[in-house]
Amino acid sequence: MNAEQAVQKARDLVVTFFQDQGISRVGLEELNFDYEEDQWLITIGYERNWNDASQFGELIRVYKQLTLDKFGELISIRNIDSL
Repeated sequence: MNAEQAVQKARDLVVTFFQDQGISRVGLEELNFDYEEDQWLITIGYERNWNDASQFGELIRVYKQLTLDKFGELISIRNIDSL
């Protein structure tokens, strides 16, 4: 799996798993390949309509780090506090 395929797979997984949370503006934030573990580490950011924590009604960006094996199989999804 190349980098472009890994990013698309990670994005698709985030949309699939979190679609019921009203997410929007889904996009790549970081991409890394761990050669020792043969894994992709991909951070995807998005906004969700119920995550309106600011006094001005601005949506807060949420970050998820997905770990995919070299074939694109999902290993984990982790919360990332900020970049």
